[in-house]
Amino acid sequence: MMSPSKQALAEAIAYDDPPGIEERQASPRSSVWISARLTAGELTIPCEVLNVSAGGVRIRSAMPCTPDTDMTLEIEGHEGIPVREAWRKDDLSGLRFKASAEIVVGFLRSLESAEPSIMEQRRHRRCSVLWTACLFSGGRTMDAVVLNLSAGGARIRLPQAPAVEDRATVSIGRFGDFAGRLVWRDGNEIGLEFLDPPERVVDKVGATLPRIRKDFERQQSPAN
Repeated sequence: MMSPSKQALAEAIAYDDPPGIEERQASPRSSVWISARLTAGELTIPCEVLNVSAGGVRIRSAMPCTPDTDMTLEIEGHEGIPVREAWRKDDLSGLRFKASAEIVVGFLRSLESAEPSIMEQRRHRRCSVLWTACLFSGGRTMDAVVLNLSAGGARIRLPQAPAVEDRATVSIGRFGDFAGRLVWRDGNEIGLEFLDPPERVVDKVGATLPRIRKDFERQQSPAN
């Protein structure tokens, strides 16, 4: 498991960022999947942390944060850290850390003890495609179009705002099925993180998308 150290954050590439969202954040981001909550006095807002950087986090929550109010981001097993909402679009928010550099570094280092499925760098190269597909989620089948794909996940467009649960499977013609979990949604588009290991995804699509195979092989070489 790679840690959210300064070096790792500097190398991390944001995974399938929804369009039209300005984070105003220069720090490189690492994609994650962490259940958390925001607290301010008696107010508690459940949320999911989708990425983290030295400057702040992106979250998904059903409720907006309190404007211009410092809150505490709490992750089970880790020390809470003060944050404030910088922007919001639909159910996505950008939170800036409101703490000293020392506290932020301590918070990031504390995440190094998280399970690999919680803290995982997204460095896979994405290829733009336009593939018709079907998405299966929550007992429903939806027509879909895959807009880009990497060894780690895919960006998918649906006919309308999706009723997609946290787990979904996208079926792409001759390539077969790819099980995944939802990491973001924006309008009628979603970002799906594959649950299969990258090498299995590369085996399925590498002949058609050689850039994905080359990128994966480069990452596996001893020099990296």
